[in-house]
Amino acid sequence: MALNDFADVQAFFNDFIAANGCNIAGAQHGAFWQQVPGDVNASRDKFINGNVPHVSLPGIGSVKILIKGNSADSMIIKALRGDPPFDRGLRMPKSCAFYSPAQIQELADWIDSLDVPLRKDVSAVTTADRHAIRALLEGAIAPFQAKYGEFARLSDKNVVQFLGRK
Repeated sequence: MALNDFADVQAFFNDFIAANGCNIAGAQHGAFWQQVPGDVNASRDKFINGNVPHVSLPGIGSVKILIKGNSADSMIIKALRGDPPFDRGLRMPKSCAFYSPAQIQELADWIDSLDVPLRKDVSAVTTADRHAIRALLEGAIAPFQAKYGEFARLSDKNVVQFLGRK
């Protein structure tokens, strides 16, 4: 099932919970995809631009739900896959079966489809410029990589985003 809009995303979570008997009543974040009951647009805005309510990770702090256009670095995808920092018993959901890789990919595809407005035209940036900027960014994040490991990796996609996206 392709997720075409936020109502589909809400159904994605609600249907999975119902089909698998998940008990999220005790989860500190609750049904965070429905933060404003009865108002899909307000819930969408909080889901796309906000943090997981009432959740803070040691050494990280509040947890942004997703990064528009970048599912690989979105915390919701990391939590569902069990990728760091959710690899030590923090994989979601905790109260029932895990989402299948295909189901997670559906959500990842929707996140990747979210529009990320360009700040400027980066078509004139040369490969050499990108390599120089990457070297600069790698030096800047080295202390974080030492502390957080793979969680603080820098990808080519991050460099392109740094150059031309908000």
